[in-house]
Amino acid sequence: MVCYAGANKHWGPFVLSGAGLLMLMTSNIIFYVIYKREIVNDQAFAKWCRLYPKTEKYVALLTLLLNFKSIKFIYSGFYGLESCLAQFEDPMRNFFRPMRMITYFSFVFVYIPIIASSIMIFIQVKWGYQLLILGIEAFILAILIIVLTIYEFKNPERLLMSGDEQYIRIKPRVGDNTNVMGAMIDVDETTLIRSKVIDDDYEIMLRKRALA
Repeated sequence: MVCYAGANKHWGPFVLSGAGLLMLMTSNIIFYVIYKREIVNDQAFAKWCRLYPKTEKYVALLTLLLNFKSIKFIYSGFYGLESCLAQFEDPMRNFFRPMRMITYFSFVFVYIPIIASSIMIFIQVKWGYQLLILGIEAFILAILIIVLTIYEFKNPERLLMSGDEQYIRIKPRVGDNTNVMGAMIDVDETTLIRSKVIDDDYEIMLRKRALA
């Protein structure tokens, strides 16, 4: 929409949508910094990071380069994969609070400029132009994202797992429609052994650093 507005010399929508894009990039950077400095220090989440370093690395890059909300993938329970079942010792304080802060920042400085630019496009552009179609799409998506995010924030504890137990494979209850976060735990001995080995190796590494 930024490019189309500039190409058609609609400078109002161009400036507003460009500002929204710039603020989205700023939101991503701010959240990435908070993630690296604070969120990864949660003890339970740090254990998950040691178990799934590649997932943590790639998802963190997505939050920086695409959208900070990509971080939700780590606790989404995607197809019941262990790598998508991150836990937090204190999810509300260590994860949800910074996530909510950056989300509200994006509401004001990302979505409002985009909505304003879309309204200007409605007023200035006649039907049949691609810019108008983009404006309609951006307006609908912005409103929809805001509404769904506010609904999600009403009960965030349903989505976030808390605890310091080992990460283990889970199976949904048969005939139960609850999400994967509330699934029954199926203890996998191999997974538990692997988790213990990783923790032991990590402790050895810390002792070596302390003695170095």
